[in-house]
Amino acid sequence: MKVLKFYPTELPVRNKKERVKVLDVLLKTKDGKYTHVEVNTSFGEATRVRNLCFFNSYYSEKVKRGNKYDTKSEFVHII
Repeated sequence: MKVLKFYPTELPVRNKKERVKVLDVLLKTKDGKYTHVEVNTSFGEATRVRNLCFFNSYYSEKVKRGNKYDTKSEFVHII
């Protein structure tokens, strides 16, 4: 697997009530797949939900008005 790009891990905060969202590792490989890796010290339900929410926040930023949905990219979410 050849990594093409590491993405910034801190996601934008849109309002003052929103918490900071940081992805541990987000990269794009040569074959066009995105890989999101989270490293945690616990595996509780809240941790899994938080990690999925952060990843979904990143993914939803790719959806823009007037553009077609990206149905070709593949995302791998590892927690």
